[in-house]
Amino acid sequence: MTRVLEPEAEDAFEFLQGHASHLHAFWAAFRKLYRGNEQSAPVLSAAANDFFVIVGKALPRTVFQMLRHLTDPPTSQGRENASFPGLLAASFGTDYAGSAPELTALVDQLKAQIEKVRNHTNRAVAHNDWLTVTRAETLQPIELAEVEAALATVRQFLDTFAAEFELIRQSYDTSVMEHQLDNLLYLLTAGLSTSSTA
Repeated sequence: MTRVLEPEAEDAFEFLQGHASHLHAFWAAFRKLYRGNEQSAPVLSAAANDFFVIVGKALPRTVFQMLRHLTDPPTSQGRENASFPGLLAASFGTDYAGSAPELTALVDQLKAQIEKVRNHTNRAVAHNDWLTVTRAETLQPIELAEVEAALATVRQFLDTFAAEFELIRQSYDTSVMEHQLDNLLYLLTAGLSTSSTA
């Protein structure tokens, strides 16, 4: 028997899929421009160094904040959150752990995977923590593999939820910006080589 999802919960699911799509796109842009692409660093520095330094700092901060939002509790300060736990509460009731154990386990797994991300976001993105700013304490570095693992859990949660309610799955795991980023790097490289021969 197919489960029926309330329209409000379906709207939240669609929002969270869009959130995940943007999350994956921002991460893909960061990886393409700054990590694992040695040819891009000199091009970005020569083309517009200050601008790309700002973008290089903004992309991971955005990704960290977006990951944190996904694991927010169903409610905070009396307001409902469009998060994975919020979606589970709207879909299965406040005791969703008993009704949706597989999805609850995925939320718990994601929370554990992004513990350092949440701490970093709380202390260096959403707030300027005194001990961090004055270097009395340092934040643990967040490895690329940790973010990749968390993104895999995000996809697994959304896929499992979509299958449970027979919903259409978005293609959030393939960046639609990949071609655009390749073109950007190509144009910057071509422009720099043209300006150096002029």
